[in-house]
Amino acid sequence: MAQHASLAPRAFPKPGVPVFEPDELRLVLVDRRAETANVTTYVFEAIRQDGQIFRHHPGQSLSLTLPSGSNLFQRSFTIASGGTGGNRIELTIKTGGQAQATLWMHKYLRIGDTLAARGPFGRFSPVHAPKAPLLLVGAGSGMTPIMSMLRWLRVRADTLDIASVQLARSRADELFADEIGAMAGAMLNLSVHLCLSRPDEKWTGLSGRISRPMLRGIVPDMARRVAFCCGPEPVVKATRAIYLAEGGVEDAFITETFGGAEHGAASRRRQIAMHPAVRPVERLSQVNRSVPTPVDKGALCPAPHMHERSEPASGPVPSGEDFVIGLKGKNFPAKPGQSIVAAAGACGLRIPTGCGEGSCGTCRVRLISGRVEMRDQGGISRRDKAAGYILACCSYPLSDLEIVNDLARVDQAM
Repeated sequence: MAQHASLAPRAFPKPGVPVFEPDELRLVLVDRRAETANVTTYVFEAIRQDGQIFRHHPGQSLSLTLPSGSNLFQRSFTIASGGTGGNRIELTIKTGGQAQATLWMHKYLRIGDTLAARGPFGRFSPVHAPKAPLLLVGAGSGMTPIMSMLRWLRVRADTLDIASVQLARSRADELFADEIGAMAGAMLNLSVHLCLSRPDEKWTGLSGRISRPMLRGIVPDMARRVAFCCGPEPVVKATRAIYLAEGGVEDAFITETFGGAEHGAASRRRQIAMHPAVRPVERLSQVNRSVPTPVDKGALCPAPHMHERSEPASGPVPSGEDFVIGLKGKNFPAKPGQSIVAAAGACGLRIPTGCGEGSCGTCRVRLISGRVEMRDQGGISRRDKAAGYILACCSYPLSDLEIVNDLARVDQAM
């Protein structure tokens, strides 16, 4: 029988880890290179609004303002660089067939061009994990945050036992092959593995989809490791099931998934696993309640922020406990315990979102009037809060509201 790993409880965030508040950025493209036929690495000089050096943790992301047709949208991308290069950062981005923003970058973004961005965001990072052996699993473009972690660990000359597993369709889809090979030669504590789901006849390595025999064969001691896994949701679910079946602890399996859909749009959803010292917070969107519940001091989410504007929202007050939200001349109802994004989606309106959990800042809107409870996870700066901004995905009305979306278009759902 598999033995459960024993990991020391920890507070969140980890004591002593600096918090890098998101800021407005200008990204100046200084280089670009093709990684595969549909994946490009863009090298930027990141210039903060406050003039300070841009810093981020490995695995964090940025929200970029990109054109799509005649409109501007915000899209979130993981930073591929390790957070040790100062203002020079890299974004490794896959060009999707229907993703107009990434297609625009691939076709038109040239050296010297400048983009607006915000960040850094996110907590999918080993800086918050206990000092324990690591299992890093990246599938497809989910290898990007894993590469960020590997680069950070190499610069630190970390002695942790690290097992890295990349899942790709073919050798043509493998990311960072040369650099990872060089790391494996230089880091005696690093073992690297590549598994191809559609290999050619010349391939003699691991093949097929991820399975328990395959993962156990290359990482037989996975239960004692803290696991970071990023990729499409089916891959992450399968990897989690294997990890738990081998005796791993749920709290030590930390994930970042992508490829879902919310209100008809592509979305990324982050799930940060919690260690025993951290009490889970039930998501408000899953609860129908009219009175907000206080958050324990040891909880993953920070205490909710109460935002208030004095002017009443326009429009009639609905019956019962429903509230009215006004946005760009449209009024729509919100039930108690329903986020602004969910309420808008229920009425056929789409407010662009990224993580859906208050981490990436994509859904930032300005509160003109009314009161909300906001449970963000670091996706908004103190400066933005003071200016009246909130994150619509994790803000819950406590009264009628009037909000303004300063950038992204609000779409009528098809």
